Amino acid sequence: GAGKTALAASVARDPRAHGLVCPDGGEWLEIGNDESTTSLAVLVKLVRQLACLLGPSPPEREEWKQLPALERAGRQLGALLAMKRVLIVADDVWKVETVLPIAEVVAKTSSRLLITTRIGAVL
Repeated sequence: GAGKTALAASVARDPRAHGLVCPDGGEWLEIGNDESTTSLAVLVKLVRQLACLLGPSPPEREEWKQLPALERAGRQLGALLAMKRVLIVADDVWKVETVLPIAEVVAKTSSRLLITTRIGAVL
């Protein structure tokens, strides 16, 4: 390819980025073109990875239990990212729908989402 993943990896590993953009760390998500990769699966994976990095997420609120799974996972991600600055790299994204729920949550926080893709329509 054109080196998109290598560039993203370089940014993610750069200590200057950690100080300026993501002092609370970063997470790497390999997305790919697997048909079984759903937005819910990616979101749940990210929540689990961030819980390992940042510590356990706050307990689920009672009112969240009635929400659809995707929305509930989005709320969990928002709770994990509250007051944090994390760089999330979503690598090799083929469909915007796969990362859209993550992008919507991250946009409401101080964290950042870096997407690599070979599909122009994703961006």
